[in-house]
Amino acid sequence: MPNDENTSPTAASRAARLTRPLSLLGWSFACVLLVVLGGAAFAGIRVGLNVRENNARATQAVELKQQYDLGVTDLAAGRYALAAERFQYILTLDPKEKAVGVGDSFTVDVILDTDGKQVDGVDLYSLHYDPTILNVVDGVSAKPGIQVIPGTIMDFNAVNSVDQATGTIKFSQAATGGTSFSGKGVLASIHFKAVGKGSTYLKFDFSFGSTKDTNVAHAGKDQLARVVDALYTVK
Repeated sequence: MPNDENTSPTAASRAARLTRPLSLLGWSFACVLLVVLGGAAFAGIRVGLNVRENNARATQAVELKQQYDLGVTDLAAGRYALAAERFQYILTLDPKEKAVGVGDSFTVDVILDTDGKQVDGVDLYSLHYDPTILNVVDGVSAKPGIQVIPGTIMDFNAVNSVDQATGTIKFSQAATGGTSFSGKGVLASIHFKAVGKGSTYLKFDFSFGSTKDTNVAHAGKDQLARVVDALYTVK
């Protein structure tokens, strides 16, 4: 009985020759699509990081201008002591911006500038960073836990702790024996290691006039006028 299906070797080889180019074309299209999608995703990440960095700079500029404007207002109203406080007793971070790669390490100094006035105690309560992007490397190996490297502008370190899980740094330094500090110096140094891609602020908890957060004190009174946060990017 005749067979309607063509199952001869010749027909099978023709089918195989037709199928092979189609398969290769499909794989080629898939590879091109993956490259295009990957490039688009990378471009999107870069745009997002640039936007975040620009926003951080803009926010920092606004905060500094607000303190300046308040100082000018205080001067005009005759509140000379308050105006002076707004322009002095500053905590900053050095560097304020930095870009590194995953696995890189770098050091950030916490700088205290008293503009020539006296200080006998400083509390960093607290500094915050994103622990999925940066980790603090222990700076005091002789003691348990993770700690930053104390500066020497005052002689007594009351608190020095890092909570790596939450990205929180607490540090407190005071002068003893009736001494004090005046001028500009390194309060503490933080050794970071980049562990993940992205951008993170290193940000002070600070509200002007509050004694429950970061403060700079003399004779029991908080004198801190302003802080300057930092932004770090891991690529």
